[in-house]
Amino acid sequence: MRKKNCTKKILPHMYRQQAGQIPQLFIFLAAILVIGATIVIGMKLFSGLKGTACEANDVTFQREVKNLINERITLGSRGIATLSPPCDAIALCFVDAGAIEDESARGNIEYPDETLPEDKDKTILASVKAGSTTNIFLRQKDRAIDAGYDERIILRKKPTDDPSETILCIPLDAGEFKFKTQGFGRFISFSKPS
Repeated sequence: MRKKNCTKKILPHMYRQQAGQIPQLFIFLAAILVIGATIVIGMKLFSGLKGTACEANDVTFQREVKNLINERITLGSRGIATLSPPCDAIALCFVDAGAIEDESARGNIEYPDETLPEDKDKTILASVKAGSTTNIFLRQKDRAIDAGYDERIILRKKPTDDPSETILCIPLDAGEFKFKTQGFGRFISFSKPS
């Protein structure tokens, strides 16, 4: 026992440092844990906010499409429409409403011949052939999502023509969807810009 006291008397600063180092180590580890937990929670909150913002953008986009149709459906109205895409959208696709409503024509709905294979989304075809009342789709990298329905959308030069083109997909062009519109009063025709 005497040796311990003797050692403490000879090297008292060593015992004080060791005793002080243990709480510093716990403080350091606790700080690392708090910082790490803050980063993880912050990342989860940020990704949740991004998802909520994307959902809000989808709803805003649907409203913009409806407004565009209402503004340009007037008989004789023509022009190039531009719409800003919501999150992760790579293409905007329209399906001729007449082709959807006619059950006998629904089975013949196909992409135009010049459509690239990577632009053909099977979800859109399956949805339309199954009788879904959706004719506006947003294509993302891995899926197509329902963006609404409007019975006034046609993809023909005149409302009386048979639908030769039943699906029209507009790819992003300089961060926007650009397409031609022509109003017929009761219908609106969409086509690719020249």
